[in-house]
Amino acid sequence: MDVSIIIVSYNTRELTLSCLASVQRHTACLSYEIIVIDNASSDGSPEGIEQQFSSVRVCRNSENSGFAAAVNQGLALSNGEFLVLLNSDASLRDNAVHGMVSYARKNPSVGAVGCRVTNQDGSHQPTAGRFPCLWLDFSDHFLRPLTFLPARWRQNCIYPDDFQEPVLVDWSAGSCLLLRRKALQEAGGLDEQFFLGDEDIDLGYRLKKTGWQAVYFPSASVVHLGGQSKKSNPRSAYYFFLGRHRFYQKHYPYRYARFYRLLLLLSIGLRWAGAWAASGMRNQELGLAKTLYARCWRDIRQW
Repeated sequence: MDVSIIIVSYNTRELTLSCLASVQRHTACLSYEIIVIDNASSDGSPEGIEQQFSSVRVCRNSENSGFAAAVNQGLALSNGEFLVLLNSDASLRDNAVHGMVSYARKNPSVGAVGCRVTNQDGSHQPTAGRFPCLWLDFSDHFLRPLTFLPARWRQNCIYPDDFQEPVLVDWSAGSCLLLRRKALQEAGGLDEQFFLGDEDIDLGYRLKKTGWQAVYFPSASVVHLGGQSKKSNPRSAYYFFLGRHRFYQKHYPYRYARFYRLLLLLSIGLRWAGAWAASGMRNQELGLAKTLYARCWRDIRQW
């Protein structure tokens, strides 16, 4: 079998059904299987998939085990030479998987291939880049609005408009990511300590340490509906911060994680104050923001 497509679903019934339909429309000239890992959805996702896509293998979890753990479940069930991680709120375009597989077969040193990812309106999402460092995290929190500064000072991501040909990167996002099975096995799968956020960067780091290359392949594309910044939503921001701290703890000297904690304390303090002062937020949204920022502040101080 050429490809196993792994999709993690959590209360995204209609989006998942749309995603599966796009796979059937835009995956030609390849033998493939689709495995959906459902993280205890309550919206009828598994039933809808089984009713409309009988060939799809659905694995139902009794609880939300997180993205990385669910992906590892799918990998254990898969048989393909290559594996594609595809978000349930993403839709393939223009036979994207075939293009990525063809590129990987022509380049045996490549272990991961990411693609161009766009929002529904056609604007591009940053989906590949360099490994995190303290300066880039500082600039991401505090300098991003300062557009007069060079982009390389303000972000660790590359933007699709900058590249029309394949380019080597440190990591590619898991919203649509092709992996060579051998490379993934050597890297050890996804780290399940990352619940949601930075698991793809961690994987890229381990792939590089084991000698595999990661490539951004702009000729293949997907539309990703959930592509808003993780840090714009309090709940996603919480998991993003935890994931980034985990990355520093795991791969860098202790002082890096310590400085990152100090950076977050300042950033979260400002965000929390902003949530209190926001006048345009509904009461429910404001309450959620304050609760989650307070939780993040508490947990960071205990790290």
